[in-house]
Amino acid sequence: MTVTNHAITAANISLAVQKWWILPIALASHFIVDCLPHYGEKPGGRGKKFFTVQMIDACLLVAMFFLALSNPDNNNLIIWLAMVLAILPDAIWVYRFVHEQHGDINKPVSSFSRLHSKFNWLEHSWGWIIEIGWFIVMFAIFIKLLPL
Repeated sequence: MTVTNHAITAANISLAVQKWWILPIALASHFIVDCLPHYGEKPGGRGKKFFTVQMIDACLLVAMFFLALSNPDNNNLIIWLAMVLAILPDAIWVYRFVHEQHGDINKPVSSFSRLHSKFNWLEHSWGWIIEIGWFIVMFAIFIKLLPL
């Protein structure tokens, strides 16, 4: 899933509960959501579409952080931490992507990356359709939970 979808899922969880014990659940939500079919391209086959999706995702993520943190009535620290924890497992892919850009596609994979890949087995180029659907549903819930 895109980082925005991970973040908005965790934001919804934390907005619904607003307790510190929700943070490990926000982290676990990353792996649960990754079990759904979602967008992804194979290393070496990433072109303009992949970069476009990543740029849109980054802009949406920044907007989500600002929206989630804009309301002083919420426990913003819990929401922020939940969102960060939910996107944290994808940080390893940034490291791998940098190596891929330098032609090192066959860089050894860590045990965490191997485990994470098992959850990402349903990545497809057509997965953006499911990503958009997930975002629409999660955003509707987010708007309901976030008293603006």
